[in-house]
Amino acid sequence: TGTNAQRDVQGTATTPALIDISETDPYDFGSQALGSTTQHSFTLTNNGGVTASSMAGVGLAAPFQYKDGSYPGTGGSCGLTLANGANCTIFVTYTPSTAAVHNDTIQINYNNGSGATQSNRDVTGTGTSSAFLSISDGPTYDFQDQAVGSTVEYTFTLQNTGSVTATTISGGGLAAPYTYKGGSFPGTGGNCGATLAPAGSCDFIVEFSPGSSGVHNDTIDISYYDGAGTSNALRPVTGTGVDPAQLVISNAPLYDFSDRAVGSTNEVTLTIDNTGGFGATAMAGSGLAAPYTFKGGSYPGSGGSCGATLSAGGSCTIVVRYAPVATGSTSDTVLIDYNDGVASQQTSRDVQGNGVVAAFLLISDATTYNYGNQARGSDTDHTFTVDNTGGAEATAMVGTALTAPFSYKGGSYPGTGGDCSGTLAIGAQCSIVVTFSPTANGLATDTIDINYHNGAGAALAQRNIEGTGVDPALVVIDQGPTYDFGVVTVNDTIDHTFNVENQGGFQATLMAGSGLAAPYSFKGGAYPGTGGTCGTDLAVSGSCTIIITLYPTATGTYNDTILIDYDDGAVTQQATRDLTAIANTPA
Repeated sequence: TGTNAQRDVQGTATTPALIDISETDPYDFGSQALGSTTQHSFTLTNNGGVTASSMAGVGLAAPFQYKDGSYPGTGGSCGLTLANGANCTIFVTYTPSTAAVHNDTIQINYNNGSGATQSNRDVTGTGTSSAFLSISDGPTYDFQDQAVGSTVEYTFTLQNTGSVTATTISGGGLAAPYTYKGGSFPGTGGNCGATLAPAGSCDFIVEFSPGSSGVHNDTIDISYYDGAGTSNALRPVTGTGVDPAQLVISNAPLYDFSDRAVGSTNEVTLTIDNTGGFGATAMAGSGLAAPYTFKGGSYPGSGGSCGATLSAGGSCTIVVRYAPVATGSTSDTVLIDYNDGVASQQTSRDVQGNGVVAAFLLISDATTYNYGNQARGSDTDHTFTVDNTGGAEATAMVGTALTAPFSYKGGSYPGTGGDCSGTLAIGAQCSIVVTFSPTANGLATDTIDINYHNGAGAALAQRNIEGTGVDPALVVIDQGPTYDFGVVTVNDTIDHTFNVENQGGFQATLMAGSGLAAPYSFKGGAYPGTGGTCGTDLAVSGSCTIIITLYPTATGTYNDTILIDYDDGAVTQQATRDLTAIANTPA
């Protein structure tokens, strides 16, 4: 008969293997720079009841791939199997080469214990241009001239004009005399960090601190990761070290206002030169106290051209006023504070002055000079002395015109022969010449006015003058019109005395006799004739005598004329007396 062989078997039914891939669906690699490679680790978990087997990764094409080209990607831990409840990792990279959105699917094939199946995870990414950092103030930023020993800073702007974030940003490239402010990037007060988003900007601060004169060049070098590789943003910088500003005030070592009248106002314009290589700033004047001030009360003084700055090689002016209110010497110091480009400095100029009593002009011949009686038509000069008896020089001296019959000789001050001018030193004297030229009889008066500046203000020196116009001298010889000696004997000597009178209003001068020829002569041979009393002058209403001798040596009629030349006070005149006689032989 037949028999049966038996073996009992048993098994446990469970759920198939189920592999889940981590991350949301789809997983977004985000915007990545062209040429860059971005990796991501995905976790595979077997949530089924049995081991998954025959595992393999497929489904990726460029720009996606398993890292380094094959499943599970370098660094991944997944293999052919995955026990239930276990997990492993795969690495996927995204390397865009075009600017576009890229999509793909990670596909994991496996046997779930029942049959072949697969798990998927969609992936996406966007290829964009790299980060690109640019530094402001191109192509070369010039710190220009800066004083040796100074520090000047400048804020540069860093901008990302690319499409991805720049990372690992760091600043370098600078050596003395350039540095990032405070010593390190981005410089104290700068706000740049290690990253900069697309279209973002930030600031960094660079200092230039020249330690020597001359041109200094360098390059700011900002290193960063542009999303695909390391890049550098560059900005050349240049600057020139120059000597600090140095202000020099003119009229060294001391400006002396010298002697100035009490109550006067005196000013001087001082020049300030910048002999350094850098512009002076923060200029201000100080240091003056009464009787010294800046004109108008404040720096640079009214009419001064200085301000708060003065360029290298430039010059400007300040106006300082000295107004003594008491006699005696005073001094002060003009102080000009400024910044030389490195530090605060001060330049100075000493000033001094001596307050003295004002000039005082005194015209001689006080209180009224009288020209006396002068003939009509005459010109009588008088020289006046002008003395400066004050303590300051007189300036701006000028004599005002006189009214006829008075005038400065020659028509204008100081008169021909006078030596006064526009100034007269302390204790000095000069002269003026004034002419009296009467054209009518009677008393004439006027005042000599000499205007001048006494050192404090306008002043006037005066001298009253007067004179009297009178008739000119009129010399008359009596016994006119013709004196007749009558009939005389040949070889007889006959003397005759003539009376000469001054019937004018002015003394006759320079009297001299002439005009006689033999047989007439002044007795003894010369005017006024022996025994005559006339001389060279004859006072008003005065009289004198001349003696004429007749000595005929032949018969005949003799005619002649006595001539008395004289000055009538205005011009030369002549008094005459005709003579006649008849000479006969003795009976």
